[in-house]
Amino acid sequence: MGAALLLAGVLAAAAEGQQVIGSCRLEANVACTNQDLSGARLPGVNLEGADLRGTSFAKAILQGANFLHADLRTADLSETDLSGANLSQANLNTAKFQGANVSRADLRHANLSGASLSDAKLSRADMTGAIAAGAVLKRATMEQTILVSAKLSGADLTNVNLAAADMRQADLSRVDFEGAHLRRANLTGASLAGANLAGADLTGAVVTGVDLQGAKLNRAIWIDGRRCGSGSIGACK
Repeated sequence: MGAALLLAGVLAAAAEGQQVIGSCRLEANVACTNQDLSGARLPGVNLEGADLRGTSFAKAILQGANFLHADLRTADLSETDLSGANLSQANLNTAKFQGANVSRADLRHANLSGASLSDAKLSRADMTGAIAAGAVLKRATMEQTILVSAKLSGADLTNVNLAAADMRQADLSRVDFEGAHLRRANLTGASLAGANLAGADLTGAVVTGVDLQGAKLNRAIWIDGRRCGSGSIGACK
């Protein structure tokens, strides 16, 4: 009897254009926590406002999916295709995005505090106002990513590619940018207080009004192409 009811529910959902995996009816505002949806093919799925805490979407296809306001705390999105997805205002605290494709995604005002995004692709993503304090973005590709007014204090961005990224007014204090590629990045009015820019490439970057108090610039390539000397703190010497 129970199996028959489950099958009836699945068929009804399919008729309504919804997707059902296991016990999860994938629709807006659904509660689907701690489930294994790894490898699922769900392009364009609407999960606005959904509670997806602890759920695994590892290696899933989620191109253009809608996660507006969704709760994805501790979710596993490793190697997931989220290109063009809407993650605006989503709670992604401590979520895993290692190797994920999040290019051109909408992450405006999302909470990425403590999230793991090593080797992720974030090119042309919009992270305006996002909170990513303490996030790990090592080796991430973030060319032309928008980070206006984003808060990344204490994040790990070692060897990240931020070429031509827009980081105006961003809080980048104590961020580890060692070996980062920041060519032509717009850092107008950003705070880099206490940041580690050792070996970073800032060629052609816009640094008008930037706070570099206590920032380490050892071996960094400055905006004019010269190499900063050993002991360059707060200024390229």
